[in-house]
Amino acid sequence: EVPLPAQASELRDLLLSSEYAPRGGTCFRAAFQLAQQAVERNLAHHAEQGGGGDVDVATMIFTDGEDTSVKGRAGRYGVPLVDKEASSQAARDAGDAFREALRQTGCPTYTCIAAFGVDHDPD
Repeated sequence: EVPLPAQASELRDLLLSSEYAPRGGTCFRAAFQLAQQAVERNLAHHAEQGGGGDVDVATMIFTDGEDTSVKGRAGRYGVPLVDKEASSQAARDAGDAFREALRQTGCPTYTCIAAFGVDHDPD
C-alpha cells in the first residue's frame, strides 16, 4: 500500500524509488487482498463520516508482471522452482476474487493493473 504523494508529478519517482523496488517473489493474491482491505477500510471510514452512498472505487495495482507464489519441485541446487502454470492460475483466481469483492461493494469500480519489470522503462 503506497500513500499518494501531494503532487501527481511525484508519483513516478516514488514508485520507481528503492523503497518500492521489487524484492523477490510476487504474489498477486497478497496484493489483491491488501487492495481489498484498503478499499473496505476507506468505504467504512466514508460511511462513519456520514458520507452518502454515491462512491466510485478506483484501484491501481502495480506489479512486476509475473506471479511466482506457487513453488514446484526442487531445482538444481535444492531451491524450489516456480510452478509457472499454477502461479498463473493462482493470479487469475486472485484477480477474480478481487473483482467479485469490488462488485459486492455495490459501488462503481475501476481497476488498473500496471506491470513494470526490471527491463521495463515507463518512459
